[in-house]
This record gives sequence, C-alpha cells and structure tokens, in this order.
Amino acid sequence: MRRLSTATPPEPSKPRSGWLLHPYPRLLARRAAREESSAFAFGVRLLVTVMLTFALIGATGYVFLERTLAHRQISTYAATQRGDAKAIEHEAALALSRGDALAEIERLLDGVGQREGTLEALLIDQRHVVVAANRPPLQGATDIDPRIAAALREGRSYSGRESDAHKDARNFEFVIPVNLRGGRYAYNVVYDHHVYDNQLHEVRLVLGLIGLLALLGGAVVFYLVGGRRLMRDHRMVLRRATRDGLTDLPNQRAFQDEFPDAVASATRYGD
Repeated sequence: MRRLSTATPPEPSKPRSGWLLHPYPRLLARRAAREESSAFAFGVRLLVTVMLTFALIGATGYVFLERTLAHRQISTYAATQRGDAKAIEHEAALALSRGDALAEIERLLDGVGQREGTLEALLIDQRHVVVAANRPPLQGATDIDPRIAAALREGRSYSGRESDAHKDARNFEFVIPVNLRGGRYAYNVVYDHHVYDNQLHEVRLVLGLIGLLALLGGAVVFYLVGGRRLMRDHRMVLRRATRDGLTDLPNQRAFQDEFPDAVASATRYGD
C-alpha cells in the first residue's frame, strides 16, 4: 500500500508586482503620456506661431506708424516756418525803411527763438551774411551752406536734418526763401533734436503698449475662438491614428510603436 506524502507542495513564486503580470496597462499609461506630451507640444507651437505672427504684424505697423509720425512732425515744423516766412515778408513790406524792416524782423525772430527747442532763427542775405537773428552774437556772421545757397539762388526750400558738418547732424534745419525789397533772403531755423526725440519716445511707448495689449488680446481671442478646437482635434487625431475605427483597439501602428517598449520592459523585469 502506497504511503501518501505529507510534504507541502511548493507554492508558486509570486510576481514582484502586478504590473509585471499585466504589462499592457503600463503601455497604455505610456501611450497616454505620449499623446498628452504631443498635444501639449502642438499647443505650444501653435501659440508661439500665433504670437510671432501678431508680433510681425505689430512690428511692421509700428515701423510704418513711426515713420508716418516722423514725417508728419517734420511737415508740421516746415509749415510753421513757412508761416513765419510769410510774416517776415509782410512786416518788411509795411516798414518805411530797411532799418525798420530789420528791426521788425528781429522782433519776429526773437519770438521764434522763444519756442521750445529752437536753437537758431536767422535771416541771411545774398552775401551769406546774417542780417537778423534771435541771438545778437549771431548777427554779422557768415553762413556758407549749400541749402542756403540753393534758397538764395533758386528759391528752393529745405526741410530735414542739419546739413552743416560742424553742427549736430541730428538737429533739424529748415531753410525757406524770403522775398524782400532788397532781393531774396534765406530764412534759416534750427531745432534741437532732443525735443523731437522726447516726443517720439512718448509715441513709441504708447505704440509699444498698444502693440503688447493687441498681441496678448489677439492670442487669447484666437485660443478662445479656434485654438482650443485645434488642440482638441489634434489630440483626437493622435488617438485615432493608433486605434482601429471599428473596435477602438490598438492597430498595427500602435503595435509597431509599443512592441519595442514591451520587449524592453520584459527584458528589464525578466518577464
């Protein structure tokens, strides 16, 4: 009669972790993390692209507006000087003598010199000699300048930056021909560039603030109107690319993507 063995049969070895018996959930988690990472990267690229587009449009508009404002400011200065030239001609025409005319012109030039940023206000005759000025030390000086020569000979006006090489080229100079009894004169005014630069700096700050608000507001509006939909569609496309349309199970693409990870995991944990 056979005796039954009383030895306890060995228990099967327990796996170290439930993840090792079921590696597929780990792959699902990796796939979900990969999809989330890809969707996040797509959202970042989309946001950066939109902001760069708005920034490019804003920078182009900023440069255009700045140049337009600069041109308009110079045109405003030039229009003011043309008005002063007409006033000089009018006062000289009413004067009884050349001395009275010069006295009235000096009074006008003194008023012009009181304007903010005015450095020089001169009346120059055919010999290029300053016959009237907003500052007495300038009277009698000789001013040889191609712009002034063109105004005296051809009646040509000039509006722009300082042309004298011995002066600050950033300043603004305006040369206007003036017709008096004794012939043609040149009315020359020089403005300090700092006044214009300060005005332009304030305009730049305002334009920069408006551009920044437009950039942020445009990005928010784009995200609310269509950005969220694009990101959601992108995430859906990523999911459908690795799922069967009928069963919603992983397809061959998912197998090709996840098989190397499964093999590496099995090798690592000895499954």
